[in-house]
Amino acid sequence: MEYEWKEATTGDLVELKEGESIEGELIEIEPSSMYDESWALKLQIDGEAKAVWVNKIVVDKLKCHKIPPGTMIKLTYKGKHRNKANTRDYKEFELLYQVEQNAKV
Repeated sequence: MEYEWKEATTGDLVELKEGESIEGELIEIEPSSMYDESWALKLQIDGEAKAVWVNKIVVDKLKCHKIPPGTMIKLTYKGKHRNKANTRDYKEFELLYQVEQNAKV
């Protein structure tokens, strides 16, 4: 059997433009060591590790719905929106995840 060396990386960073989506198997969520309230969402896509920077809202959605690693997800960047309470801009994402048909969620 022949083998080849493959570099182990933390994942290529993917920057989504408004309206773009990324789909893959959730590997993990890793907090940023440099930025508050920013996380790297790591996905497995076609055998390759990819990462997308997301905000606390996405992480809260993952936790609220108890979406575990190994789940197929689809993340769509909806653009920047303004928080009416404190007038700060934030990036909005739509998060979809796969469940078995007829499963109670």
